[in-house]
Amino acid sequence: MTRTTIAFNDATLSRVRSLARREHRTLAETVGDLVEAGLKKRADGEAPAQRRLSLGRYHMGIPRVALEDKDAVRALIEKEHV
Repeated sequence: MTRTTIAFNDATLSRVRSLARREHRTLAETVGDLVEAGLKKRADGEAPAQRRLSLGRYHMGIPRVALEDKDAVRALIEKEHV
């Protein structure tokens, strides 16, 4: 077995350590199995899980200026910053 260093964020490391304790295994064994399982999924054509970005939608009222008119938008911004 080859030794290496892997950087995990704190939450991920905590989850892996908890899993290793529950299964009465070493951290190295648990990480190795998780990596192997992930590689197998990829080899079997399963795409990696992707996080969906969800943006909030807010009603901000009727625009006070024609947004297509860049000079009007600039003038409104400058007026509000004074």
